[in-house]
Amino acid sequence: MSQLGLVAGFILAAVVGVLTLTPVPAPQVPQGFQFDKVYHLIAFAAVVFPVIATGPRRWVWVVPLAMVYGGAIEIIQPYVNRERELMDFVANCLGVMLGTLAGFRVNRRLSAWFGARAV
Repeated sequence: MSQLGLVAGFILAAVVGVLTLTPVPAPQVPQGFQFDKVYHLIAFAAVVFPVIATGPRRWVWVVPLAMVYGGAIEIIQPYVNRERELMDFVANCLGVMLGTLAGFRVNRRLSAWFGARAV
């Protein structure tokens, strides 16, 4: 199960990379509306969640790596006709934290149901 979490996290990270680095036409969204930050939060929570849920000790390297990945994406975006935004990076980091906390909780449940050796 531990390997499955790593594979899922890697696949999700690749999907997030493709989606965040693919040029898109300018959205026709009102200026004050920032719903895309929620997408960033969900995406980065999804990346770290399976990795932490199947191996909670991995947080030591997964959390910093995911945050660096989120920052790297924001740095690269202007080169692929996207906008760099500090608040996107903040949303990425909050997503990493949320996914990590959710992963810890799910790991505790899985360990209680299947025993410590199963997860």
